[in-house]
Amino acid sequence: MNERFWNWWIGLAGLVIVGAVAYDFAAAEPKPDVSASSHRQRLVGLQRDIDSAEESLDRLDAERTKRLWTADERAINAAVLDRVTSQAKESSVKMVGFRPQRAETDGTLRRLPFLVLLEGRYLDVLKMLRALETPDSKIAVNLVQMASSDGSSDRVNASFGIIAFTSGEEILGKGK
Repeated sequence: MNERFWNWWIGLAGLVIVGAVAYDFAAAEPKPDVSASSHRQRLVGLQRDIDSAEESLDRLDAERTKRLWTADERAINAAVLDRVTSQAKESSVKMVGFRPQRAETDGTLRRLPFLVLLEGRYLDVLKMLRALETPDSKIAVNLVQMASSDGSSDRVNASFGIIAFTSGEEILGKGK
């Protein structure tokens, strides 16, 4: 194989490369369908999606506000204590202790946790638990611990962790 043979192959490879580059620049790219009617249909569909999302957001916000307390922290503490005390009386359960815990804020949601100590019959304690967990009570139960108080009876000592939720902005904005 002589030098002339290799020059011929290198020249041919160079021509192929130049042809591929020229074809890449000269070939027409497919254009997307941008007709006015398809654009209008797309806008109408997007507007419908936005309206649906806003309605869903309004519905969820209304549901959220039904479950949030709107008073200041002291009033909420008193209201939760009153609710738990009255529910304990209705359920025939003795409330041994009620301890507010340190409040926590995550973004615009503020959690006011409480620890409730109870004594009573097992079924009465369960009755109270169910009554506290109703959706309209604005109280969420996040901890339940029970231990038998006597070996031969149905009496238990129970600890409930409950949380009252409020808007973090409202509490922080009241000069706390």
